[in-house]
Order: sequence, then C-alpha cells, then structure tokens
Amino acid sequence: PRGAGPVSAGAAEGLPAYDVLLDERGALCPLPVIALARAFSADPVPERVLLLADDPAATTDIPAWCSLRRRGLAWTGTAADGTPAFLVTSTAGEATP
Repeated sequence: PRGAGPVSAGAAEGLPAYDVLLDERGALCPLPVIALARAFSADPVPERVLLLADDPAATTDIPAWCSLRRRGLAWTGTAADGTPAFLVTSTAGEATP
C-alpha cells in the first residue's frame, strides 16, 4: 500500500538506517521518482531516504535520477515482502554505514 508521503523513521528489520521512508509500492513511473525529488526538496534536506518501489522501471530510473541530481545510491535490496528498496543519500558517493 502506498504511503501518504514521507514518514520519518529509523531502520526497519533487514533494511539500512534511514531518515525518511517513501512507500511508493503500486505507483508507476514517474511517481516514485517524483516522490524522491520532493523528499529531497524538503527543509531540512534529509541525509538518507529509503524508497520502496515495485515499479519495474524503478531499477533503472532511480540510479539515473541519482546520477543526474548528484545524489548517492548507497544501497539497493529488498524489503521483507520482496519489494525493491533503494537507499538514496543527499550526497553522491556516500556509502552505507
């Protein structure tokens, strides 16, 4: 189920630590990318955004957006339900702690 927007949170089981969780399950391109852009437009800018997106296009769209916007793609994996997950950082080249 899609969330209503950014939700501040800590690390969920099996996922890396994050500052904002975006649940974009069920959203099709370009909505997950738009949600990510909005999250990084917030004040203050979050350091780590965890995006859950099951749209097959997300596997290419999210890395491309990170490259274009100079954001870091620090981690990719899956949530407990098998949903693809992407940890995006505010600065390119950051690694997951």
